[in-house]
Amino acid sequence: MRDTFREQLRAILRASAFGRARILLPMITSVKEIKETILILNEEKTKLKQSNIPFDDTIKIGILVEVPAAVIILEKILKYVDFISVGTNDLVQYVLAVDRNNQKVAFIYNPLHPAVVSIIEKIISTCKKHDKPVVICGEAAANPKCAYLYLGMGVDQMSMNPSTVPTIKHLIRNVKQNDARETLKQVLAMDDADEIGDFLDEVVSGGLIDAIVNR
Repeated sequence: MRDTFREQLRAILRASAFGRARILLPMITSVKEIKETILILNEEKTKLKQSNIPFDDTIKIGILVEVPAAVIILEKILKYVDFISVGTNDLVQYVLAVDRNNQKVAFIYNPLHPAVVSIIEKIISTCKKHDKPVVICGEAAANPKCAYLYLGMGVDQMSMNPSTVPTIKHLIRNVKQNDARETLKQVLAMDDADEIGDFLDEVVSGGLIDAIVNR
């Protein structure tokens, strides 16, 4: 398994000579995992240098925050990475202890659950504190209600399926970040997902979300 990982890192390094590339590590739960990866990465860099194979020696490395453990130790993790990507699909699932693919409990899966909103706000604020770029990816990024809150949190980028880009792009162009921040403050004080969802339906830029979704 480690040999396969080395091959993958080596391939990314070699590809980085031909265009912008970054390394994103999934399912990270400890600093040890990152340190071990950096050690292997540096070893592969040395091998490529010895073979005179070009690569980007300043390639950025980041992690996909998908489990609560990574959130709890995020300040420690940020010492070793260049950026953070929030994998909302798995993070929501693990925070709420629900399998989104199990129809018996899938209805519990909700990115507007107050615990989920709070934990993502914590991730983004921690990254901002340490001047680390943060990206939101997954289904939640394509949800206009969630995207509006992420704007209020100050997220740097959002990643989503191409088909949903026009909707979120239209949202971003038609709202003010200060308004999103004020909305976020109110949402963080709310008790449940239904209350948050209903509130966003009513107040987000005077019904802008409904206009976007139904246009």
